[in-house]
Parts: sequence; C-alpha cells; structure tokens
Amino acid sequence: MTQPPAPPKPRKEPQTFHRHGRQRTDAYGWMRDADWQKVVAEPARLAEDIRAHLQAENRHAEAFLAPAAPLREELFAEMKARTPERDTSAPLPHGPWAYYSRQVKGGEHPLFCRKPVQRGAGKAQVLLDANREARGHAYFKIGCAHHSPDHRRLAWSCDTSGGEEYLLRIRDLDGARQDLPAQIARTDGDCVWSRDGRHLFYVRLDGQHRPRFVF
Repeated sequence: MTQPPAPPKPRKEPQTFHRHGRQRTDAYGWMRDADWQKVVAEPARLAEDIRAHLQAENRHAEAFLAPAAPLREELFAEMKARTPERDTSAPLPHGPWAYYSRQVKGGEHPLFCRKPVQRGAGKAQVLLDANREARGHAYFKIGCAHHSPDHRRLAWSCDTSGGEEYLLRIRDLDGARQDLPAQIARTDGDCVWSRDGRHLFYVRLDGQHRPRFVF
C-alpha cells in the first residue's frame, strides 16, 4: 500500500500577543495576515509566504486524496444525475405577478423570473440571469434577489471573491432592466424592502468582518 505523502511543515515564528490582560505566544501567528480584512475582499493581497504554504497544503491534500479520485467522480456524476438541470421553483403569487426561479441546462446559477397571475395578461419575464452576471468571475455566488412591493425594482446581491462580502444592487424593472448607478458594498448579502417600497434595509459588515450595522 502506498504511503501518503508527508504534509508540509510550516515554520515556527513565535509571536506574543496581549489580550484581555493575558499574554499568549503563538508559534504560527505569522499565518494571520496583518491586513486580513482587505485580503478577504481581495485575495490577491495575501502575503506571499502565507500563500505559498496554503498552496503546499492544497497540493498535499490533492496527493493524499488522489487514490479516491475515481470514487469522487462517480459520486459527483451520481449526485448531478439526481439534480434536474431545468428545475423550477413553485411560483409565489404577489399582486399581479407570480415570482419564481428556474435552472437552465448547463447553467450553474438560477434565473429569477416572474409571470402574470392572470392568463393572457402577458409573457413571463427574466428579471435576473445569474449565469450572465457570473461571466468573467472565477467565483460567483448570489446572496439575494427580492422584488419591491410595487414590483418596480429588484434588489439583488452577489459575492465575487469568496470572502462573504456582498455587493448590493438595485435593478429597475420598468424599462430595460438595468441596474441603477448606486451600489452598496460590504453587506452580508440580504436585504428587506419596506412595505411601501420606498426604503431598503440592509446590513453592512464592521472592521472585523461581522454583520453589524443596519442601514
């Protein structure tokens, strides 16, 4: 039986911290980037020595799990086969419209749509195609997609870095369905419209990357 490769060993560089009246020494404190808040939003800013070690850990994990590669592929194919590529959520009626999301063949992200509740009142509309928005991004995740009570706007958010910082946008649904110029950065990804549709409530992150401030 082939022995798994030895894991990479990070160097020890003791650092002393004083917190809450106590002193603590961490031999691996150097692995916490001094500018980690900005690294969360921009991973390319990560210190080179930390990046090199993480990449070595990734290579070790890949080598260690290599014997299970065929099984992983088999499980992935089985799970994918059980997921409908053209699945559609149940439409939720709200006023003259029914809102729903659907998947398209070959797409990794949903389409957010609406259709008239009354038959013959018009055609179904695609409000947001997350697959189109994901183009050009190595990472993409939708946070929310909520229509306003007056059906004129769609508030939606996405994370394009993997750092769980969502950019919040508002889309005008009356015309060409373009996003308004104003954008809100560093949110937790969710939002709530006021009942009259004139206000949008959202939560921004603090300096420690925690959801904290309601705007």
